[in-house]
Amino acid sequence: MVGFLQIYGYEDPSLPLGWNLTATRQQLISSLMVLGAVIASGCAGPIAWKIGRKTCLWAACALLSVGNIIMMVRIQIVLT
Repeated sequence: MVGFLQIYGYEDPSLPLGWNLTATRQQLISSLMVLGAVIASGCAGPIAWKIGRKTCLWAACALLSVGNIIMMVRIQIVLT
């Protein structure tokens, strides 16, 4: 994942890939993913109750697809 490391990491010629992440960034990535999961799971029930379970699942799939496309485009821009 050299593209990711080029965006968020720093150059480290002693490693095989030549890039590394600081310990602080690694901790933030791990903890913010869990925090996002906790918040989303707390909001999922009331939202599904309001707009329906199937609609909620379709919206989640659409948001995840858009997020993946944005990440892929950003990495392609950095690598070129």
